[in-house]
Amino acid sequence: MIRVAYLAANKLLVPRYGALVAAREAVPLFRSFRTFSTSQGRHDEPDRPPVIRYKTAKIIVILGVVVTCSLFLYMTIKRTLYKKELQKTYSSVSHLKIGGPFDMVDHNGNVFTEKDIEGKFCLFYFGFVHCPDICPETLERITEIMNHLPPALVDKYVRCIFVTVDPNRDTPQLMKKYISEFHPQTIGLTGDKEQVDHIKESFRAYSKISLQVTPDDYIVDHSVGIYLVGPDGFVWTTFIKDRDVKEAAKQIEFIITDYLKNK
Repeated sequence: MIRVAYLAANKLLVPRYGALVAAREAVPLFRSFRTFSTSQGRHDEPDRPPVIRYKTAKIIVILGVVVTCSLFLYMTIKRTLYKKELQKTYSSVSHLKIGGPFDMVDHNGNVFTEKDIEGKFCLFYFGFVHCPDICPETLERITEIMNHLPPALVDKYVRCIFVTVDPNRDTPQLMKKYISEFHPQTIGLTGDKEQVDHIKESFRAYSKISLQVTPDDYIVDHSVGIYLVGPDGFVWTTFIKDRDVKEAAKQIEFIITDYLKNK
């Protein structure tokens, strides 16, 4: 009885075991089918456009256009304001009519008048050859300013005019030797006392002997400003000797190019 029951139990277990085996064998088939189906589906789907990259590129382009337009607008406004400021400065100086006709002698001994610089922009400076420090420093500063300008512009339109306030000692020969140390487009002007007094008065320049040791050994106090004289022979603006070289050159170049553009 026990054996019969055991066999019967085993027979009952057989179909259950067979079903279990069948189920186990069915799992890989199901998994394989699922994997195949998923893989096949991916190959059949069309390629999606790179939306993120397209949007990023679009944003970069838009930002580039905005930045460019903003920079252009900023430079336009800055240039307009700068031009208005220059016009304001010119108006405040030009109505005074500083400058005008003069009759002097240049460093070569030739007669020199305002007609010799007609159509040019000249940096006028009043000083004297025996000046120990301020005059050479200022002429060196003018040289640096002119060196920061385009060479072609300087050759055609810009000159440095060094006017002596000490005609008793500053002869044409001495002036010629002295200005050779500075920019090659520098012109030295001297004359007799009346000629020098006239040009000083026209430019409202000041000079006075402050310390005299002997008749030929003295120091002269004088104006230290730099005058920018325009093609009309009158002062358009002025500079102090300590003005930043690059800024002064930039302003002068702007004035000249603007004049040439609108004349």
